[in-house]
Amino acid sequence: MFKSVNVPREILILPHAKLAEKLALAVYAAIPEITPPRVRRVLAISGAGLRMLKRRLAQKGLLTRHNDRHIVRIPGSVYEDHPDGGHIVPFGDSIKKQQKVAPPQPSPPSAVALADFVIPAEIINLKGVSASGKFVLSVYADNPTATNAQVLEILATSLAGLKKIKRRLIDAGLLTATATGYRVHVPGLVFLGDSAGGQFVSETDAIKNGQIVAPLVVRKVRSVQAIYDEWLALMMKWKELGGAAPWVLQETTANYIKQIMDEAPETPGRAVALSYLKTKENFYFALQYADANLPSSYFKQINTALLTATSDQLADFRDQGEGLKLARATPQKMLNFFGSAVDLACPATSPSPA
Repeated sequence: MFKSVNVPREILILPHAKLAEKLALAVYAAIPEITPPRVRRVLAISGAGLRMLKRRLAQKGLLTRHNDRHIVRIPGSVYEDHPDGGHIVPFGDSIKKQQKVAPPQPSPPSAVALADFVIPAEIINLKGVSASGKFVLSVYADNPTATNAQVLEILATSLAGLKKIKRRLIDAGLLTATATGYRVHVPGLVFLGDSAGGQFVSETDAIKNGQIVAPLVVRKVRSVQAIYDEWLALMMKWKELGGAAPWVLQETTANYIKQIMDEAPETPGRAVALSYLKTKENFYFALQYADANLPSSYFKQINTALLTATSDQLADFRDQGEGLKLARATPQKMLNFFGSAVDLACPATSPSPA
C-alpha cells in the first residue's frame, strides 16, 4: 500500500509531459528504488507499457538510473537524492545551497499560482484506475466544486480529454455529478460539508478528529469452501477469457487468502486451503517478476520451469526475489533456481478445503 503521493509543482508544470509520466516521475522521486510491479499498479499499465514510458522519460532527459535507483531530472531544478527517498529543489533554493542545477527554463504563465499536488492514499491505491483518473479524482476530492477551467489549469490537458476521463470515472462508479460539482466515491474517503461547500478527507482522520462516528464493525463469517470455490471460479473464468496479468492473479489470490484468514472459522480444511493458495500466490509472484524483469523471449521457458516447481522453491524464490533483483538476475539464474517437481498448472488437482 502507498501513502499519499506528492507531485511537486516542478513536475506538475512540465510541458509536453502526459499525466502518467508526471505521476511516474513523482513516484520515482519519492521512492527511487521502487520495483516495476508497484509502479505498474499505481499507473494501471502493463510491463511493456511501463518500459515504453520509462524510455520516453529517458529520451526527454527527465529520468535516469544509477544502479537500482531512479534519478529524476527536472529543467530549472535539482533532484536531491537521499537513501530514504529524494525530492525536487527549486532553482532559487539550489542557488542558495550552491548546488549544481540544470539551466533554468521559463514556466508556463498559468503555472505561477500552482502549488504541489497531492494524490491521497485512498485514491493512489485504487486498482485499475489510470494516472489521469487518479489526478481528476484528487482534484474533486480536494475541491468538489472545481470548474473545468480550474481542473484544466492543474492537469494541463484538453477539455475533450477531461470529459473522456470523467466519463470513464462515472461509468466505474467512482464519480457522480451533483448540482454544484462532482462527488467522489472512493473507499476510505468521506465528504464533510461546510459553509465553503465541503471537501473529502480521510475516514481515519475524520474519526480521529470526532467529525464522524466510527462505524460498528460486524465480523463477516464465511466457510473456507465458499471462499475457495469463489476464487477457483474466478480463475477458471479468466482462463476461458485468455488469462490475466500475473500481478492481477497475485493480488486476487492474496485477497482470497486474507478473506479466509479474516472470515473463515478454524477447521482442518482451513490450513490446507491457505497452504495451497499461498503456493499459488508465490507462483504468480514469480511470473510477474519474470514478466517485469526478464526478456519476453525467455518467458515460455521460465513459465515451464515454474509449473514444475515445488512449494518450497516458490516460497524461497519469493523470499529472495528482491535480492535477485538487486543482484541483476539473468534468465539463466532464474531457470537454475527451479527444478522439476509438483505440477501446479491444473486447479482440478488442488486439495479440497472441505
